[in-house]
Amino acid sequence: YTSNYYTTDSDDTTFHKIDSKLTWTPANKLNLNTRISYLPSKEFIGGMFPRADGTDGINPLNVGRQWHGNIASSSVAATSILSPSFVVDGLFGFTRQHTQVVPYGPDVCWGEQEFGIPHSCQPPFSRERGTASFSMTGWTPIGGNPSVRDYLDPQYQMVGNAGWTTGRHNVKFGADAHRLHMNHNETQNPTFNFRGGLTALNGGASPNNFN
Repeated sequence: YTSNYYTTDSDDTTFHKIDSKLTWTPANKLNLNTRISYLPSKEFIGGMFPRADGTDGINPLNVGRQWHGNIASSSVAATSILSPSFVVDGLFGFTRQHTQVVPYGPDVCWGEQEFGIPHSCQPPFSRERGTASFSMTGWTPIGGNPSVRDYLDPQYQMVGNAGWTTGRHNVKFGADAHRLHMNHNETQNPTFNFRGGLTALNGGASPNNFN
């Protein structure tokens, strides 16, 4: 199709934030704090084009996109006064972030089901199941939506500190360990390019949008 079609897709975003904190003082020299947070979110962008046959359902050349995000975070901290001149504190924290982007609709291989392209999806080695991209010179590319993205990034942190006061001097020391994980799965839809050169007649007219 040429660039003479104007439309607006649907966009729906939902975001929640749950945050809690608890402080407990079991003794006059000990203080405990804990925090638990959860942030779920989702977003949906619908396809812009209806099906060419006029029926209800998803147009395989313009599949919508879904985002799913879940972030869970928690920590435990403690502070203790061991003596009038010596104080220690520690913290353990954990955050788990999981974000996914997948095609809207049923869990099917659109390229193979709708277009009969064998092996356009190759489970279990690839999570791809979107429609292939068709690029024709002089025309707007169609298909190619959307590629699957899956990001799982947990983090851990442990901190320990101590402070010692003697006379007019104060000495502080401690350690901070932070461990990060990066588990990313990204796929790419197949692309079919049609440039016209291979099918042009020798000595004939140059390829154009209609020849």
